[in-house]
Amino acid sequence: MAHSLFMGVINPEEIKHQMYSTKVMEIVEETRVITSTNENWSEATGEFTGQTDTESAGGAIYDGAQQDSRLWNQSKANSGGTSKINARGGGTSKTEVPFVRQIMGKEESSREFRSMDEQWFRAMASLFDQKQRHGVTRLVGMRAPVNIVTPTVTRKPTSKEMTNSFLTRVYEKLPFALKSADAHKQIEVRQQKIISGSTHKAETEEIPVRRKIQ
Repeated sequence: MAHSLFMGVINPEEIKHQMYSTKVMEIVEETRVITSTNENWSEATGEFTGQTDTESAGGAIYDGAQQDSRLWNQSKANSGGTSKINARGGGTSKTEVPFVRQIMGKEESSREFRSMDEQWFRAMASLFDQKQRHGVTRLVGMRAPVNIVTPTVTRKPTSKEMTNSFLTRVYEKLPFALKSADAHKQIEVRQQKIISGSTHKAETEEIPVRRKIQ
């Protein structure tokens, strides 16, 4: 049965297992842009204070002798200040750097095919493990079988008269269906014909006598 149903779907080249390995499939040369940013900050504060004192005196010299000073001069100065400097700076730079990028991929390394015996075993197992009201069929012109499930028919409320009426209409459409009484009557008539025919033949035909030769 499995051979009749699954003959069209058995494939000698059916793949059972495939193994893949990861490898470099392609190498692409690209460029990358590297951006760098820097910032500088400086701050300085200075303070200074200064003081200057000056004093001078002057007089005359007469006959080689110093006379009392008649003139004098005195000065004084103070100075101070504070200075503050702030400085801030920065910059941004971009650089294009070439590099090589590897594109990874998978490549088939081995392949195993499913044997014919295993495929037939799987087909027979699918028939053996069928549940109730499940089945497998293949109609004329179909290459692959299909699974079928018979629906659950729930009993409808009816009466005995309705059932007999339905069966009578169905049997009347069948040329080989007869009522039980008519069928038994035809059987008796046919038996009588057979009996009478065999008796008449036995009376008219001569029975040959055979003897064993010594």
